[in-house]
Amino acid sequence: MINSVAFFCGALFRSRTLLCGALVVMLTGCGDNRGCFGLCDARDDDDDDDAEVVIDPTADLSCYPASGLSARAAEAYVADGLGTQVLRFFDSAAASATVNRPVLVWITGDSWATNIGVTDAPQKAQDIATRLGAHFATVSYRSSNEAGWPAQIQDVKAALRFLRAQNATNEYRIDTNQIYIGGDQAGAHLAALTATTNGVMDFEPATDIDQPDTINLLITLGGAFDLETLPTDNSELETLCQDSEFTPRLNATEIRNLFDCTTPESGEDALSTCDAEAVRLAGPAQSLGTEDPLVLMYHGALDCQVPSAQTEQYNELYTESSILNGRQIFTLLANDDASLDSLTAQAVLEDLVTSPSFDCDDET
Repeated sequence: MINSVAFFCGALFRSRTLLCGALVVMLTGCGDNRGCFGLCDARDDDDDDDAEVVIDPTADLSCYPASGLSARAAEAYVADGLGTQVLRFFDSAAASATVNRPVLVWITGDSWATNIGVTDAPQKAQDIATRLGAHFATVSYRSSNEAGWPAQIQDVKAALRFLRAQNATNEYRIDTNQIYIGGDQAGAHLAALTATTNGVMDFEPATDIDQPDTINLLITLGGAFDLETLPTDNSELETLCQDSEFTPRLNATEIRNLFDCTTPESGEDALSTCDAEAVRLAGPAQSLGTEDPLVLMYHGALDCQVPSAQTEQYNELYTESSILNGRQIFTLLANDDASLDSLTAQAVLEDLVTSPSFDCDDET
């Protein structure tokens, strides 16, 4: 499987200068049980925790083209639920009758107010799943126009539990020790909250109660993490976005709609009519814990829909924690807006594999 090994000095790897003797492994061929990537094999075998971990940026690009995902029909994850409580599963070509693969469950954004999860998942999210050799699943949840908080987070957790509970029956071929979740904008908020609230009773769904919510990797694109500070962060976008269309996606009106709050009187705080504790606890920034997974966070510095300050502040919480620091990778894309055009699935793969927090003791 290993076709070439190159040693070099001072090479530049995604803006990181590597030490002399760094190992680069180029992998090809799709026939073995570990799939194309063999991510564990692409890492330096040195037991030194400080050793550089490198994978060739061009390795295996031909193994998983976009056609590597095969979509199934949408299916309900809640019996007798609303028609919007559905998910759609995409089989990875990397799986087989004898090989299970991770699954990337994606929560699409759009301000909690619409049900576009199974019809409008970003192509970038599918590309990431394809590049990781993972299955892909999109989730549609009850919108804020159909049900108040915490219905949205309960639906996401119900969908995850459904995938676990039906793994064998529906032949998903999911490695249930490698459940990844991701999202963009409001979807990133729900994904992060899911990843940090395993077992929190207020967010528990009523279905598949014997299944856990455990997440092994979190990926966020332009996310919101602290709903209390979001209206203030939005107001600070006005200077940045004065020469472009200023359209904060997750504004105070959408937050009030999510929590079924009335419009405040003129001059009052934008969220003064909401249950302050409910709003606070709905922010992933309030629920970080020692068991939280590795998180890959990406935000465009020119994002005029969700302020990058939200992700920057979330990253700071990790940085300031003696336990969590190093369990996150934050990339602020200097020239990108909300579309994150410069972010590639290959870059996400490299961040995952080179993170010291990535558990390589598996068959990914």
